[in-house]
Amino acid sequence: MSDTETAYLLNRAEEEAVAAIQADHPAASAAHRQLSMLYSAKALIELGGMDKTPLDARPSRKALFGG
Repeated sequence: MSDTETAYLLNRAEEEAVAAIQADHPAASAAHRQLSMLYSAKALIELGGMDKTPLDARPSRKALFGG
């Protein structure tokens, strides 16, 4: 993904976060918040590399706690 596409995703995440804050109805706020999180997650995945998913990016229990 190009830098332009990543910038678009981050911009949309911000716009949805603002819309969540400004929404008058709880369901609308929740929907905007969810969209913001999805745009953010997509941007983070792209920034981390095309071959990584959020689960792949987590350290293993062994790495965290040894053994």
